[in-house]
Amino acid sequence: MFEQQESMALLGGIIISIATSFNYYTTGRVTGMSGIYSGFIFFEKYSFHWRATFIFAMMATTVFLWNFFGFGSCFDEPTVFVKNLSKPGYFVAGLLVGLGTKLGNGCTSGHGICGLPRLSIRSWVFVPIFLVFGILTATYRDSNPFFVDETPYEGYSMKQYGLILNSVLLTACTIIVVLFTLYSFIFTNRDKMFDIVFASITAVLFAIGLIVSGMNKRSKILGFLTINQNWDPSLMLVLCGAVGLNFITMNLMTKTILGKRLEVVTNKTIDFRLILGGILFGIGWGLGGLCPGPGFILFPFFTPHISLSWFGGLTIGQYIIKMYENILKPKKN
Repeated sequence: MFEQQESMALLGGIIISIATSFNYYTTGRVTGMSGIYSGFIFFEKYSFHWRATFIFAMMATTVFLWNFFGFGSCFDEPTVFVKNLSKPGYFVAGLLVGLGTKLGNGCTSGHGICGLPRLSIRSWVFVPIFLVFGILTATYRDSNPFFVDETPYEGYSMKQYGLILNSVLLTACTIIVVLFTLYSFIFTNRDKMFDIVFASITAVLFAIGLIVSGMNKRSKILGFLTINQNWDPSLMLVLCGAVGLNFITMNLMTKTILGKRLEVVTNKTIDFRLILGGILFGIGWGLGGLCPGPGFILFPFFTPHISLSWFGGLTIGQYIIKMYENILKPKKN
């Protein structure tokens, strides 16, 4: 019989699968958190509306559930989800994740949850690489600590994370989502409105899945990546639940409910860029215990370690690769 945390991990994985399958069946898109964030920070003209909606809907869901559950069973205390790593350490971790996800064109969601069940050869190479290097990094750092915070962050008290602050955040995120929806309905076209509606539903389900499974807890992620006497294997059930169900749903689909073509990745090249991306992402994941999805969940708590240092590194890492790609592009005559 499964223990509670194992049952919750499996349930969370199934909810994540429902979210990603829903997105695939309604929009034809793969739900990749790093790709969504990349298009958001680069202000991609034809997709910014649904990417921004997705991110704010995830944050609104987080704030709502925190107001309902508080710290404890569903959310680590701030002192727990930032401990044992300094602000420079968070920056380096975010930088490596940004570099790796941009080089490899994906992360745990795009390559793992969506790529593996679609039998993408690149995903089946990328995922084992980042898992191995994530485990090696976290395990090594457990016995040989580095980037340790010499002045432990005290975090905010429960009172400072009060109902008023989080209600304001919830209201702000919700208003942004509603405004995007109204704008698309009034000033653009039906397709953009559907994009925003489907992105909102996907984001809410995805956020719930991460929180139910425990993937929003940095302590639980590092508990899985760190091989020691306290190893926590339960997060494997998240991947099993998500990949297992997606293997059925994503391979049964031929088109979206609106008749659009599904997003199919035709690139099957296993190159140095993919391998290096997996290595860098794995090291960054093992160092910080965060990838973009859980990062979105923890951002609204406004700890300088995650909301500033880690996200700053993530953004800079993606920008570096973007600039590198622009330099390599052949100039038009």
